[in-house]
Amino acid sequence: MTTYRTSKKELAQILAPLTVLPGADRMQDGHWSAYHAVLGEYFPHELRAAAKSLFCHCEYWPQPKRILEVLKRNRQVLGNNAIDRVKAVAAGLPDPGPIAELTEADRKAILQAFPEAKQIGHAKGGES
Repeated sequence: MTTYRTSKKELAQILAPLTVLPGADRMQDGHWSAYHAVLGEYFPHELRAAAKSLFCHCEYWPQPKRILEVLKRNRQVLGNNAIDRVKAVAAGLPDPGPIAELTEADRKAILQAFPEAKQIGHAKGGES
């Protein structure tokens, strides 16, 4: 079962600026329902960012696939913890930022702090 994070009405309000584009006049209630079924699981702030991006680049009313491409690209830019970041922003919390990758110096510091960790990931680590 899909959990909708954006209502059908909210989605229509978010995409309303795009209705100036050719093709928007063909949107009927069934179309809005289909768009909502595909895009409703995204947060309103994500949809606003996608609509803003599309408003600057689209020449015609965007199909759901085009909007999804923007939404997915925006999440990829956020990094491995994208869903945690968008949930935090949706809840009104500060963006926790991307997960920092361990540097080689960080890895060495961890290994020095925990000598038993040296065997983790070692080819002979599982041997007794």
